[in-house]
Amino acid sequence: MERRRRAAAIQDAGAARDELSLALDDVGVRLPSWGLDSVSLASDDARVREVNRRSANRP
Repeated sequence: MERRRRAAAIQDAGAARDELSLALDDVGVRLPSWGLDSVSLASDDARVREVNRRSANRP
């Protein structure tokens, strides 16, 4: 069950990336990298949230 949930989350992330990429292309914005971060995808969600929280709070 957990494996399916993670696979669905990865597919959702890829779909969101593709949709955002198309929207940005429509207004002439291009970003250098669109890869999904495999470390974040493979990590425990709580750990990823903690790392992101710490990164956001840096001066």
